[in-house]
Amino acid sequence: RQHVNSLRNIESILQRWVGDDTSDLSPSIPNKYIASENLDGQWFTLTKPTYSDCLGFNDDGDPLYRLGRMSFEMFFPGDLICAIQAVFNPIMKVVPPSSKGPSSFSVPKTLQEEVKRALANDSGAVLKTYHIVVAFTIEPYSPSFGADSPNRIVSSPIRGIMTTYGYVLPDPTTPDRLSVWFSGGKVTCGEEKESHQFQVWKETFGSPAINKGRRRRRRTFREGAMVFAAQMMMGATGYDDAMDEDTGEVSYTFTRPVGGHAKNYVDILHLDDKIRVMRGHAGTTYAFARLKE
Repeated sequence: RQHVNSLRNIESILQRWVGDDTSDLSPSIPNKYIASENLDGQWFTLTKPTYSDCLGFNDDGDPLYRLGRMSFEMFFPGDLICAIQAVFNPIMKVVPPSSKGPSSFSVPKTLQEEVKRALANDSGAVLKTYHIVVAFTIEPYSPSFGADSPNRIVSSPIRGIMTTYGYVLPDPTTPDRLSVWFSGGKVTCGEEKESHQFQVWKETFGSPAINKGRRRRRRTFREGAMVFAAQMMMGATGYDDAMDEDTGEVSYTFTRPVGGHAKNYVDILHLDDKIRVMRGHAGTTYAFARLKE
């Protein structure tokens, strides 16, 4: 009910400004709010996922995507068919790392000095998280997935969480604009360790103990090309590391993330205690509802 009311409020906001066209939408908040606590919180994404190549919908109406399409092709097998149930966007101020060790996340080269100043409180800018947390299920096998689909060993939905680690800094030259970058991600199983689903998860992601003696699938040419590009352009690492046997976690890191002012950014179009509306640098509009703590 909370989300339905939020959608109605968003529709009213957009209609009040420009009707059905959001291309000329102007921000409705002053820049000072970007660095305030008003942006912080756990946000639920109301708009549909913007990954390309949606494969349709399952019986519950959840959109279906390849795992690779959801993750820069970092996770293997990329052809694993998954259904997205919900997407969250936690935003909070980044706590300065310990002086005993380096930062736990990578920063685009052009923003490194600004991040250092923000963490040291030497500037008015505030560094915040912009993580994308996706609740999904690995879908049970369907003949429509193809005979070679990695879903062929899945007989019932397997819950998982995919987190893409993102960060934002206010753009110093453009009001209500946040420069954003992503430094890596992980995928973890949401099932009990003693469950059959967890064992299938481990088999799907290539646990050596379970897959001993079996021929490991290889990345397709397209997947390999995408991984190579990520490695060359963003310094992708960890994507071929073994899965954590205890948690079922698989992760990757971008050591040279793409980003910088006027490159990758989101504009805040509306922000209040319940609703946030943003537009990405590619023109896509996103709507969020704040979750009650």
